[in-house]
Amino acid sequence: MKKQKLVNDFINICEVYKLTEVGYGIVSHPMFNTKYAMDFKTNQLIILTEKNKDEVLQSYREKFMECKDPLHIWFMMNKPYRLSMLFLLRQYLNEKEFNKVLKYSWTSVEFPHQMDNMDIFFMFTKSSKNLLMTTQEFKKYVSLPDIVAVYRGIQGRKAKVHGFSWTLDRKKAEWFANRFSKKGSVYSALISKNDIYMYTNARSEEEIVLNPFVLRNIKNITR
Repeated sequence: MKKQKLVNDFINICEVYKLTEVGYGIVSHPMFNTKYAMDFKTNQLIILTEKNKDEVLQSYREKFMECKDPLHIWFMMNKPYRLSMLFLLRQYLNEKEFNKVLKYSWTSVEFPHQMDNMDIFFMFTKSSKNLLMTTQEFKKYVSLPDIVAVYRGIQGRKAKVHGFSWTLDRKKAEWFANRFSKKGSVYSALISKNDIYMYTNARSEEEIVLNPFVLRNIKNITR
């Protein structure tokens, strides 16, 4: 990890955002969900203001520089920004670090498909299956047939049918389609095993991350 450049670029990106407006629904921030930040000297929350923002950002810069693993930096990021920041800062990570952060960012963000499809596609084409998956996950991937049946549950008109995240479990797709007391749609499709980037059951979702541009036999199977 080229830590100094990574941290500097991250802080520079963060400085674009107005800290005092965080938490008011006007703008979000890559590091803060609310108008409060952590004072690492006292381990207490402090209110962000225009007067203390430079001091706060510097304290975060110092904290980031203490991180030996880049994943720890991503732990501290606001969830919606994790994938975008990885795309912007990927050149500072080695192959193992990149795959580790990609998997963590993908599985920790609630709606990863809000990011541009081509940016997601670029990152996963640069990934390595053996680094994205645990030994157990990779064994599951190897055991899959050459052509795999997958399912996806979506809600709303803007939802992407051709998304990257599918599941081996039809019932789980139905759960995604109908959660939040909404009635969504369930789709099935076929994918070549070679076009699967990752299998993970870390969240008990039997998730398959795949290349959506080569899906076949896409059908609406909503009951």
